[in-house]
Amino acid sequence: MEHKDVKILVTTLPECDPKVLRGMIDQTKDKLHSAVVCIATINDGRISIAAGVTKDLVHKVKAGDLVNYVAMHVGGKGGGRPDFAQAGGTDIQALPAALEEAKAWIESCL
Repeated sequence: MEHKDVKILVTTLPECDPKVLRGMIDQTKDKLHSAVVCIATINDGRISIAAGVTKDLVHKVKAGDLVNYVAMHVGGKGGGRPDFAQAGGTDIQALPAALEEAKAWIESCL
């Protein structure tokens, strides 16, 4: 989706290795240029969330704030840099709604 010329990608990947998320975030940011990306995956009953924000947008949206926003809805917490952050959680049932709310949160920041 796109909001005010900023590409927003918020999605879930089934059973993706959490260690791979960072590379996926970096590649997606490179392709989309001006973007906010949040990817979640579920492995062994645990949620892993990674977010990335391109450098031109870190003054509006911080990746650490984004992952914490999602994580607080799924019983977790996280942190990181303004351009990349990771979090975890355990409430798998709450994840779809948390990601939908994250889209609205991102739009409100822009």
